[in-house]
Amino acid sequence: MIKKLVKTYLILSLLVTFTGCGAGVSLSDRVIVKMVYIDTTSTGYTAGVAVNICEPSADTVGGENKIEIYFGEGETVGDAIFDATSNQNNKPFYAQNEILLLGENTHGDISNVLPYFTKEDASRPSMAVFVSDITKKDLKKEKDLTKVIQSIEGVLDNKDKTMDYTKMIYECNFVDDEFQGYLPKIKLKESECLVDGLSIFTDGEKQLTLGTDKAELAMLLLTKADSYRLTGELNGEKYQGDIINVKRKTFTEKTGKPCVIIEITGAVRNLSYEDSLQLISVAETQEIEKQVNDNLSEAGQKLVDEINTITPSDMFGTMWWAELHDFPKNTPTKIVFEISFI
Repeated sequence: MIKKLVKTYLILSLLVTFTGCGAGVSLSDRVIVKMVYIDTTSTGYTAGVAVNICEPSADTVGGENKIEIYFGEGETVGDAIFDATSNQNNKPFYAQNEILLLGENTHGDISNVLPYFTKEDASRPSMAVFVSDITKKDLKKEKDLTKVIQSIEGVLDNKDKTMDYTKMIYECNFVDDEFQGYLPKIKLKESECLVDGLSIFTDGEKQLTLGTDKAELAMLLLTKADSYRLTGELNGEKYQGDIINVKRKTFTEKTGKPCVIIEITGAVRNLSYEDSLQLISVAETQEIEKQVNDNLSEAGQKLVDEINTITPSDMFGTMWWAELHDFPKNTPTKIVFEISFI
């Protein structure tokens, strides 16, 4: 029995040695990183590391949590982050770092910024990436960083159950070391970050930014919308409703002119007139259904054509689908909405 205990003790001692637990950093000597901010400068990069600090309080037993942000400069992203974290005394703990916020000057330098976070331990695979026009000055003068962080976390959690705008670091697509695709854009207003559209990149360069209306339609086409607010007008009366259960089907049409078809289906709930309690008749519902499907198909077609004309980033996957089925890469795309109202 004693021999077994000694053997177990020796094994555990070796495990502690090899895992480095003996020289670990205690939690009291760490700060939890909540957000990393990066912007490009003329000489390199600016980094802002927002950390959670627990301050002693007479009113609470454990203290009060507060967000502080520390800034640094460097020739590389890593140098700038190191410089920022050197401005406080504790070791940064990145395991809860869910937010990477990119400043206005990174939009043409994004292929150099993102790879650091796909390779280094300053991120986690589920860290979400946002672009913005937010500057270092904006963050330095911000009085309620806790509210700012919480508002971005609200976007991550999709608390309003509408659009899933999150783009995780592991979802970022690189072709020949250049970033291709879209990133959600946010703006800062009264200590709150709000989604302000989508920025689309080709070869690491921003090509265009979609406003919120087009961004929501793009999310619908990408089936990243839990629901989509529907508005319109029939016979002088405004109506509203919600599209739910959104599904997408992609297929090729070989008869006539070849094309890749994106078909969006779903159902409508809470359909009503805005300014009255009058029930919508079956005949009116059928008319609204045709109007909505026609309008969404037309708007979706214009959006996809606009994006595919400006950038070959293949945001909607139609070029990949065409090549998969031995069609030319530039095969036209057709958008069809078949939303059911009954």
